[in-house]
Amino acid sequence: SAAGRVCYHVLGKCDSEDFAKAEALTSLLQARLPAVDCKVLSILPSNWEAEYARACSSWGLEPREALQPLVWTETGALVGDLSGFMMECKLKYGVELADDALPWREVARDNWETQKAIQEGTLPTAQLPPDAPGAAVCEELLAAHERYVSGVGSGNSLRAVEATLSELWMVSRRRC
Repeated sequence: SAAGRVCYHVLGKCDSEDFAKAEALTSLLQARLPAVDCKVLSILPSNWEAEYARACSSWGLEPREALQPLVWTETGALVGDLSGFMMECKLKYGVELADDALPWREVARDNWETQKAIQEGTLPTAQLPPDAPGAAVCEELLAAHERYVSGVGSGNSLRAVEATLSELWMVSRRRC
């Protein structure tokens, strides 16, 4: 990370409500604080034990400690689980996530369905008729996402896309 920047890594089971909360918190952090990056690693429940054991091994933790989600910084500082991450965000950045902000069980279910579709290669792409309201924005977001996934563009433009997508994600969750 560049000087003055911090990057959080969040590893969690995609079907967990705590992981959904941590994911939403990363979206808020990135949308509100340009110096904060977050990398969210969503793991299917069937792959969780192996991924968690691998992460714990790299941190020198006993897997029985059951930190879920597991959060650390790019500098190697272990933050802990959801409660530790929430506390750090509140104390360090003044960013809090209201417990009733979203229907967390539904978000966790959606995360699981999306992760499963990604693994199976069956994730549908959004298609809107060209004259539909918002079609141009949808196309622009899809193109930006494609550039992001392929790594094309400067760090600043990708950061702007991430912040925009994060904020849109939060808004869409509130409206659904």
